[in-house]
Amino acid sequence: SSGINAESQREGRKRDKLDRELKTARLDLESKNIEIKNKQSTLQKLQEECSRLEANLKEQKIANERAMKDNDLLNGRILKTQQENEQQMIQVNILTNENHEKNSELKLKEEEINTLRQENMKLAKLRETIQRKLRGVEDHKSEIEQDKETLKSNIIGLERELEAMKKNAEIDRKKVDELTREK
Repeated sequence: SSGINAESQREGRKRDKLDRELKTARLDLESKNIEIKNKQSTLQKLQEECSRLEANLKEQKIANERAMKDNDLLNGRILKTQQENEQQMIQVNILTNENHEKNSELKLKEEEINTLRQENMKLAKLRETIQRKLRGVEDHKSEIEQDKETLKSNIIGLERELEAMKKNAEIDRKKVDELTREK
């Protein structure tokens, strides 16, 4: 009976040990299952993050391509604007040079006009002087005309006197002749 008892105790201990091992194995399994679930959850999150990042990358690539196209367009516009600006600068330089030439021509014309004005003023003074002299000559001429008229009158008077004297001399001569013949 004691042999059976010992056997029974051994089996009891064996069973307890197996129960403990089974319990431990169950707990380990449960722990592993939780770990697996956690890992799967993490993996799913990582896959979602990866998909999201891939989508972002795709969007970024599209945005980058768009930005590069926009950049090319802008560079084209900048180049065109620079060329237009250079053309404008050339035009401005041409116009500035033309303006300088016109200003020089204008100064020359102004100088010419001033010279002509001065000459005109000199001519006006000269004309005034000549007119004054002419007026003097005209006045003198009218005085001479009056003197001439006076002299003509005097000459006519003198001629009449001379004529009368000649007649008187002729009469006197005839009288002398008659007196001489009578003697």
